[in-house]
Formats: sequence, C-alpha cells, structure tokens
Amino acid sequence: DKACRNRDLQSFLILPIQRIPRYELLLSQIYKYSGGKDKVTIEKAIEKINSICSEINETKRDVDNNSRRNQLQSLFAKASGKKIDLTDEFIRREGNLHVYWNG
Repeated sequence: DKACRNRDLQSFLILPIQRIPRYELLLSQIYKYSGGKDKVTIEKAIEKINSICSEINETKRDVDNNSRRNQLQSLFAKASGKKIDLTDEFIRREGNLHVYWNG
C-alpha cells in the first residue's frame, strides 16, 4: 500500500519510542535560548525524558534477554532431552558452546 510506504506494522509501532530522544534534543536546544523559570522547567523535563529513555532501554534489554534465554532453554532441552531452567540467569556473552553429557 502506498500510504504505508512498504512498512510493516513493527516499523509503525516503534515510531513513538523513537520520538522520545528527539524530544530531549529539542528541549536541549530550547534550553539554550530560554531564561528564568522556563530554564528550570525545561531542565526538569530533560531529566524526566532521560529517565524514561533509561527505563525503555532497560526494559528492552530485559525482553531481549528473556527471549534469548527461552531459545537457549529450548535448544538445551532438544539436545539433551533434559529440561534446564535458566529462569534466573542473565546472558552476559554469546558464542559457541560445546556440551558433553556423561551418562
């Protein structure tokens, strides 16, 4: 469809998230040219936006880690025939893994 410019749904869903850092840039520019009470208010808004950006990044990192952890659990289960619980594990690094089972 021409109206969608060949974009899928996910590309539209991410748009509001991509706007948040742009607001920080915009407010930083406005801050440079403002004075008095406005400067304090804008500074608070910038701090809030930075806090929101940090929360979004942490949540995204957690979601990615959970997804990858579930994939690894499934791979281990298929390879070994045993269920491995990685629920409380955080993936720090990825690479080749060789597993040898005794028994």
